[in-house]
Formats: sequence, C-alpha cells, structure tokens
Amino acid sequence: MAPQTGVTITDALERYQAMSSQFSQSRECQLLVKLAAAISGQNVDEFADAVADYDTVCAARCVAFFRFNVLTWSLCVLRLVT
Repeated sequence: MAPQTGVTITDALERYQAMSSQFSQSRECQLLVKLAAAISGQNVDEFADAVADYDTVCAARCVAFFRFNVLTWSLCVLRLVT
C-alpha cells in the first residue's frame, strides 16, 4: 500500500471522530485506528493482531447474544405452552 494511503485513512478517521464522540469511543473506531497505524508502519503483525483482538471480543459477544436470545425464546415458548 502506498504510504500516502495511511495518511488519508488517518485524516478520514480524525474527521469522523470529530463528527461523533460516540464513534470515537467505539470498538470499531479503535480497530480502525490500529489498522491505520499498522498500514502506515507497514506492519503486518500489528494489523493481524488488531483484527484478531477485535474478532475475539466480537465472537464472544455474539455467542453471549445468541445464548441470551435462545434463553429468551425458550422462556416465551414455555409461557405459551403452560
């Protein structure tokens, strides 16, 4: 990737963060900041680590969300049956 690309990504992230404080505090923003730094530094390991960290937390949240929905659905079915 061209070195200028990292600067462009960083500039865009700064603009988006200025537009929304909610975005700047999000996990997605933190991921993009880490990815931009890895791209600027041409550091493949840093890039892979950032994606792996994000994916690990996302997967754990998705599993918890799924379990909660299954439990909720099960309770609703039990109420309808009884």
